[in-house]
Amino acid sequence: MAAIHDLKGSLEPQLDAVAVGVGLLRADLQKVSDKVSTAETDIACLQSKSKTLDEQVRFFTTEHEGIAACLEDQKVQAQRKNIRVVGVLKGAKDPSVELFVETPITDHLCPRRLSSFFMVEWVHRAPVPHLRPGGPRGPSLHASLISEIGMTWHFAAPEKTWEWLEGSKAAAHPDLRQEKGGPTSRKKTASQTGRQEGPTDVPAP
Repeated sequence: MAAIHDLKGSLEPQLDAVAVGVGLLRADLQKVSDKVSTAETDIACLQSKSKTLDEQVRFFTTEHEGIAACLEDQKVQAQRKNIRVVGVLKGAKDPSVELFVETPITDHLCPRRLSSFFMVEWVHRAPVPHLRPGGPRGPSLHASLISEIGMTWHFAAPEKTWEWLEGSKAAAHPDLRQEKGGPTSRKKTASQTGRQEGPTDVPAP
């Protein structure tokens, strides 16, 4: 019995040290468990944010595609409504050319199709350098000076009213902005604020 008592007394400090070590290990495991729980919460939050961002990306992608399609449709519609008169000299205001463009529009198109803007673009040809250095110079369409030689008509069905805009003068003098009386009425010359591209090139007579 004495030997057992002595052995127990010698083992008690070691058992106490083991108990302390187990307690420390439990505390470390608890800290690790808390960190894992925090990480899981953060991961769930990030997954939720990622899902929200994915939905927003899909929404904005759809919106962008819709806007791009709308702009493309408007571009196509605008090009279809543009009429280009090519070969007119810079600064030329020939009444025969005006009637050449104006008369077919009024005579051959239904008024319902003329209820929106039709841009008539006067384009002159000017020499430009060739793409190769030192190459020959050839004719090229110049629509950049459209404000100097252009004009815009607006046909309002069913009254058949042509409106010839003249930039700031038309805005400053509303009584001069439109002139009723049919498609062959004389109009005031105006600066072109319309588009510079059109699908149809109509040669001047």
